[in-house]
Amino acid sequence: MKCPNCGNFIPEGGRFCTACGTPVQQLQQPAQGYAQTPQRSAPVNPYPQVNYQAPAYMVKEQEKYGIWTILGGCGGLMVIISMFLDYISINFYGVKIAAIHLLPPGLKMFDYEMSSYIRGMESDIEYLMIFSIPLVVLAVIALILLLCKKRVAFGIFSVLTLLGALGVMAVFFAAYGDYADIKFAVGAYLSAAGALLMVISSIIKA
Repeated sequence: MKCPNCGNFIPEGGRFCTACGTPVQQLQQPAQGYAQTPQRSAPVNPYPQVNYQAPAYMVKEQEKYGIWTILGGCGGLMVIISMFLDYISINFYGVKIAAIHLLPPGLKMFDYEMSSYIRGMESDIEYLMIFSIPLVVLAVIALILLLCKKRVAFGIFSVLTLLGALGVMAVFFAAYGDYADIKFAVGAYLSAAGALLMVISSIIKA
């Protein structure tokens, strides 16, 4: 090898240059860039696990039975119960002599002396069943839809129930509106109020 100072030839194993006396480095420094083996870092997960949250528009809010939902259900029950109450009140000079109830259809007589005056209405009561039974069916379906939280369908059937209740009352009003002694009883008003409550509940919770 050559002396790095004077270029004189140094025999193998020599520690000093024989010409200038410069010590020879036995161990030369490794070339720059290969002095140290780079330490490998821990592998990076390309798919880090994070807590994913769906966008707000994708999160379906858990619906609860609020006050208006409960009132809507009470309205449906009011319609059903009204069918078993006095729907039409028949008075004679201010005295109640009979009442019509829809389910089961029939006459409730309070003054049997007036039976001949009232018996002719029995056929009309049977005709009213065409309107009263679908009204109850509509109310029951609306209640089932409300329990299943199908609010749009509940709103549709609520409107149909209200129209049905008003339709039953309209049939009697058209047939007996000229008689001052025949009036709507608690059942008619209860069915209309219950159906109206259902509609209001469906509109507010829409």
